[in-house]
Amino acid sequence: MDASKRISDLIVISQRLADFLTVENRALAAGRFDETRALVEQKDDLSRAYESRIKGLAEHAGAEAIGTVEPALRDRLRTLGAHVQDLSRENAKLLRIAMEVNRRVLNEVAAAIKAGRPGPGTYSRTGGMAATGLRAAPASIPISLDKSL
Repeated sequence: MDASKRISDLIVISQRLADFLTVENRALAAGRFDETRALVEQKDDLSRAYESRIKGLAEHAGAEAIGTVEPALRDRLRTLGAHVQDLSRENAKLLRIAMEVNRRVLNEVAAAIKAGRPGPGTYSRTGGMAATGLRAAPASIPISLDKSL
C-alpha cells in the first residue's frame, strides 16, 4: 500500500474517531452515562484501528514516501490528528470527572447507610435501656446508584 493510500485510510479512521469522541464527550458533559456505556466497544474498536494505522504508517512509509504525498492530504491528516488529540484530552478529563462524581455519590450512600444503622443500647440508672442510645433502623433508606459503575 502506498503512502497516499495509507494517509487517506488514516484520515477516514481519524474522522470517524473524532466524530465518535464528539458524541461521547457531549453525552459525558450532559451526564448521560447510559449512552456512554453503549459506546465503549465501538470506541475501543476505533481506537485500535487508529493506533494500528498510525503504527503502519510509521513502519511502512518512510519520510521519503510521505514526502511524495500531496501536501493538502498531509495537512488534512495533521489538522485532524491535532483535533483527535484535543478531543481525547477532553474525553479523558470528562471521564475523570464522571468517575469522581460516581465515587463521591457512592461515598455519600455508604455514609447514609452507616448513619441509619441502630446504635448500641445502654442501661439507665434504673437498669432499663436508655432511650438516647437507641435508634431504630429506618423503614426505608433513600438510595440511588449509577449503573455505569
